[in-house]
Amino acid sequence: MDRLASFANDPSDKPPCRGCSSYLTEPYIKCAECGPSPFLLCLQCFTRGFEYKKHQSDHKYEIMTSDFPVLEPGWTAQEEMALLEAVMDCGFGNWLVFSSCLVRFPYKLHTHVLIS
Repeated sequence: MDRLASFANDPSDKPPCRGCSSYLTEPYIKCAECGPSPFLLCLQCFTRGFEYKKHQSDHKYEIMTSDFPVLEPGWTAQEEMALLEAVMDCGFGNWLVFSSCLVRFPYKLHTHVLIS
C-alpha cells in the first residue's frame, strides 16, 4: 500500500483532491491507471465521475485508507503511524506525552509498544 498522507492532524499536510482542490480526508480514491504521479480524488468528486485530461471515470481505482489493524486488532495503521511519529519527536518511553497526542492511556501505549 502506498504511504498515506494522514500522519498529521494538519489538513494542509494532506494532498489535495484533483477535482475540487480540497484537502483529502480518508477514505479517498487513487486512480490505478493514471500516473506516474498519483491521481487522487475525494469521495464526492469520485461519485460525481470527475474526469480530467487522461483520467476517465471508468478507470480502475484503489480506496486509500489507514483504518485497518496492522500489529494488533485494537490499533489502526493510522494510530501506529502517529505513535511512530511521537516516538521520533519525543523519544522512546515518554508515555504521558504520547498519550496526550494519541488519545490513549499511557499504560495501553506502553504495553502495545512492548508487546508488538
